[in-house]
Amino acid sequence: MTTDNNQKSSTERKSDNYPPSCWDHDFVQSLESDFTRKSKYGIRAGKLKEDIRLRFVLNVQHKASNGSLSSSSSSLLQLINTIQRLGFSYHFDDEIRDALDAIIKENDIVWEEADLFTRALRFRLLRQHGYGVSQRERVLEEVQEFTYGLLKEYLSLSKEQQQEANSKTIVTKRCSEPKNKEELVMDYGWMADYCKSVMEEAKWYKYKTTLEEYISNAWMSVSGCIISSVAFFVLTKEPTKEALECIMDYNSSEVRWGAFTVMRLTNDLATSSVCELKRGDVPTAIQCYMHESGVCESDAREHIKLLISETWMKMNSDKFSRSVFSESFIDSMQSIARASQCIYQFGDRYGVGAES
Repeated sequence: MTTDNNQKSSTERKSDNYPPSCWDHDFVQSLESDFTRKSKYGIRAGKLKEDIRLRFVLNVQHKASNGSLSSSSSSLLQLINTIQRLGFSYHFDDEIRDALDAIIKENDIVWEEADLFTRALRFRLLRQHGYGVSQRERVLEEVQEFTYGLLKEYLSLSKEQQQEANSKTIVTKRCSEPKNKEELVMDYGWMADYCKSVMEEAKWYKYKTTLEEYISNAWMSVSGCIISSVAFFVLTKEPTKEALECIMDYNSSEVRWGAFTVMRLTNDLATSSVCELKRGDVPTAIQCYMHESGVCESDAREHIKLLISETWMKMNSDKFSRSVFSESFIDSMQSIARASQCIYQFGDRYGVGAES
């Protein structure tokens, strides 16, 4: 009996050895909000959205009647920029698209009369929304290392300053539509692929795989195939046959594969190698590259950062190509990549949540 107890106590738990989180189920369920659609705040928000739509219409009409560069063009750009920075531009996708369609039709020579801020804002917004406007200079990737160093210095100076609503209804509604009933069957395949990727990762316990093999499986083991498929059906109003075929092909879109590759690699950079070894986790991308190339950990981390940068370049070029996916879906994939870099920028706060 004593021998059995000793064997049970020495059993390795691998990745189960995480400290408890304060965000338990009861705590999350206790959170309440008065900011619902039917509250006074929701009614006020609806009125403000209508006011903004009216501003879009008036500015576009004024610009069309003027026929040249006017204050309405500058006002439209600043309005779009403000809405995007506040984080609710998704309410005005059609209005923003109509406004940018009108602005892109203007002659570039006319914009030479505008001030530097307005010209730079026009260039950024048009490129951000997939318009093929030229920057009239060489691609600035060559100065990335220079700007990266300056940003690190700036962040070190400001280090002291660091510091389920309608989603279920939307998914249920989308899945109940006749045109999506056949598509819903695809989710079973994605779930099976996700389970296979997790099982494949489990087989790597105490085994060092190659970096290429790790990355090809890693984007799926972070549930990339499931999250992207849900986002596709929620954000795509009228999915085309080509889009449905591409969503079934995991390698058809760089922006889909790249978003979750960035998520996995960013997580690997933030995770402590010491804590992983104690928990018995499978090797990360850093450890795979160290074993494969025989380099030190710091060099391996720099290589992973380079892979993240190259993945972002592929995602951006895919966005500016004629993609079969909707702009809102592509934006959501890029937002996932940006969010993962934001979440893990100061290290792992999940695996060592209680200690931090």
